[in-house]
Amino acid sequence: MSDFEQPYWDTWSDVIIQRYGLKRIGKEYHGPCPHCGGTDRFWITKHNDLVKTHCRQCDFQDQHKQMNADGCWPSLSPLTDNVIHHSFKEDFPVYDAHTPYHERKQVDLIGARLVDNNVIVPLYNPKMEEVGEQRISPDGAKRNNKGLDKSGGVFGLCGALPEEGIAYVAEGWATAASVALATGACCINAIDCHNMPLVCEKIAEIRPRLQLIVAADNDDAGIEAATKTGLRWAAPKQNGADWNDVWVRSGQVPIVEGLKRAKRPGALFQKLSDLKPQSPQWIVNGYLEQDTLAIVFGASGAGKTFVVADLSLCVSTGHEYHGHAVEQGPVAYVSGEGNAGFSRRTAAWLIHNGVDSDDALFFKSVKGVTLADDTIEDILRELNAIRSAAGELKLIVFDTLDRSISGVEDSNEDVKAYLDFCDMIRNEFNCTVLVVAHVGHAAQDRAKGSTKLRDRMDASYAVKSVGDHCVELKPTKMKDAMEPEVLLFTKVTIDVVTEDGEVVSSLALEKTDSRPASRDMSHEEKMGVVRQQFDLHADFGNIPRAELKQHVADELGCALRTANRLIKDVVDTKVLKVDGRSIVEGENYG
Repeated sequence: MSDFEQPYWDTWSDVIIQRYGLKRIGKEYHGPCPHCGGTDRFWITKHNDLVKTHCRQCDFQDQHKQMNADGCWPSLSPLTDNVIHHSFKEDFPVYDAHTPYHERKQVDLIGARLVDNNVIVPLYNPKMEEVGEQRISPDGAKRNNKGLDKSGGVFGLCGALPEEGIAYVAEGWATAASVALATGACCINAIDCHNMPLVCEKIAEIRPRLQLIVAADNDDAGIEAATKTGLRWAAPKQNGADWNDVWVRSGQVPIVEGLKRAKRPGALFQKLSDLKPQSPQWIVNGYLEQDTLAIVFGASGAGKTFVVADLSLCVSTGHEYHGHAVEQGPVAYVSGEGNAGFSRRTAAWLIHNGVDSDDALFFKSVKGVTLADDTIEDILRELNAIRSAAGELKLIVFDTLDRSISGVEDSNEDVKAYLDFCDMIRNEFNCTVLVVAHVGHAAQDRAKGSTKLRDRMDASYAVKSVGDHCVELKPTKMKDAMEPEVLLFTKVTIDVVTEDGEVVSSLALEKTDSRPASRDMSHEEKMGVVRQQFDLHADFGNIPRAELKQHVADELGCALRTANRLIKDVVDTKVLKVDGRSIVEGENYG
């Protein structure tokens, strides 16, 4: 994938602040938006040493295009090579022969101590017993204590070794210290490249839930050692460089960015004894696992988007999902639905859950996309831009299948191609991909279309309406775990204030244990469903009649002809009216 020049804070913030006359408010700088001109909508903040832009009205891509045209943003064109470009420190200190090694390497004494200008690195065995030390002199010469036996796996530690999560492995102490400083995670010092595969094996035995990533040196021996570990690894782009070289020349950001690109070696087969049991890595505990392909399906109007948006917003903010722990991370939500209706739903969610929009790492597409050969590179580039700006993606949602497939859902060939694209994206970003689909016409227990949709999924969930005000989420497939409990939500009405000050109503979901009793609805109540579906799905007071008819039919479980008669009855009351092929607000609407 192509990389892009990054908007480093030290390089671009002053230019932006002066060009647009931004005023500092706390840690933010506020002022007029370069794109839409709104005076109280735009601000910039510092995030991971980069400039992050915000506007309540327009998309960040439009902001960046205008800012680039104004000379206040780096090039928007992809770089033509795979080198991670970044700004370099211009002034390098001059050292004498007695300057300690850690000062030369510009790192703190992490997992080490200083004795007579020598860096002393304690060494441990897999029982976490200190078994020796490595002495590094000011000139970089490294000597292990006499008689050190490395045959059982001996290593140093930059930081406390955790039970789970991510830890890195590097060849030498200075590189390990650089990675630990940049990432905030523990980095294991394997002493040398020849010792690395054994150290990784022993660490995996004592910490089976730990995800190890090799921060490799970019030389033949370093890459060979990283490959032998069988783990994900990443090396600096420059030949002969290690991650301390990157730290000294460029600081934290390129190390963090580079290690995000860690991938497994390309070996096709692995011996059974090398396969280590791994605990599930949950994004939403018990419901959605990391690096999987999942589907949510239901009838039109059943509440699929409400359910998936609710889950996605929990992931993007770290807010627990109705009592279930969440692993926070950026979410890319691809939808062809208009921003107006979706923005009201997300605003209602934020109000109902007491969350600030600035805390949401949530990115919604401004239009629908189709997964196809001629679009996939553009999609990957846009997703990579989110990763560069906000961090490693946790979840990518395609809402819905019929809007994002190149072809039709009933074609095995078209569905296979679609799912292959989903897997390509999942593998590229090591994240979960969630597809939203309609329910089958004949088989209500699966998604509409080819049976490959169920066969290829790691997890599957059905959404349906229950009574007038409830939505049910029912797990129907969990490939590698027990199916969790069925969740029932009640729809809560939330008042949302629009940008122009108008108060409108939207809905949010709240978990409930009370299943509504079934009963026959009166004709007036069914007409109320027409009004309800209009309010839910009409953008700016307008919805195609055929679409409203389908929503009403799905909600009531009736024939389209019956739904059409109900719409006519509501039109007769002048609450709604016909405008060509659309239904719009009538004179009695209110």
